[in-house]
Amino acid sequence: MIGRLSASGGRFGVAVTDSLINDPQHWRNRAAEARDLAETVSDAKAKLAMIDIARLYDLLAERAQERASGLGR
Repeated sequence: MIGRLSASGGRFGVAVTDSLINDPQHWRNRAAEARDLAETVSDAKAKLAMIDIARLYDLLAERAQERASGLGR
């Protein structure tokens, strides 16, 4: 089952619940973790990838915040 994620456990054995999906702080924490990891990586391409992942987590946080505020689509 390579590349498949599910809400009930996923590829990594971590359940992603609606409460996490809709929690802006969850995504902000993930972004911070990605940035922390980027600081430890010496490979330039890997570092840029982690920074980009952090940016995408920030976007997810913004979307979750919009949903929480009733501004989401």
